[in-house]
Amino acid sequence: MVPVNLGTNTYILGSGDYYVNSDLVLQNNETMFINGNVRLYVTGNFTMKSTSGTFISIVPGGSLKVYIGRPGGAAVAGAFTQVNNTGFAGAFQVYGLNTLTSLTWNGNSAFVGTIYAPYADYVMGGGGSTDFDFQGAATVRSVNLNGHFNFHYDQNLARNQKEAGFAVISWREL
Repeated sequence: MVPVNLGTNTYILGSGDYYVNSDLVLQNNETMFINGNVRLYVTGNFTMKSTSGTFISIVPGGSLKVYIGRPGGAAVAGAFTQVNNTGFAGAFQVYGLNTLTSLTWNGNSAFVGTIYAPYADYVMGGGGSTDFDFQGAATVRSVNLNGHFNFHYDQNLARNQKEAGFAVISWREL
C-alpha cells in the first residue's frame, strides 16, 4: 500500500485484497478511506497513532476485513482509534492470527464491529466520565476496560451467520 495523499485521505482502498508484509502505521492525522469491500492482511503490527485526527472511514455498503499477524513467529499488536462505519458491525471485522497477542481500542468513541482474535488480550480505553458503546461481537483471550463502556451484541450479525459457519442461538447481556 502506497500513501496517495489525495484531499483528506492518506490511503484510499477500493474493493479488493491488499497485503502489507510489515507493520502498517497510520500516523497523526492520516486517514484510510474504504470505498468498497476491502480485505487487508497485515503481517506485522497495525497501529493508529492519534485519537483526534487519525481514522478509518468506511462508505455505506462497504466493508473492511483486517487480518493481523502470522500463523507463527514473533508476537504482533493491533491498536485502533476511530473507525467510522455505517452502524452495522459486519462492516468492520478484525481477525487476529496466532501471533496477534495484543489488541487495543483507544478511540474515545463507540466501537461498531466484530473481533475474532482468540490469542489477543483486548484493552478498551477512553471515555473518562463519558459512556461509549461496544456494538458487535468479540472473541478474545481477555478484556480489560479503562473507562465507561456498554457492550451490545449486534443482532443483525445473526442474519449473516452462514458465512461464519455457525449460528447464534441465544446470548445474555450483562
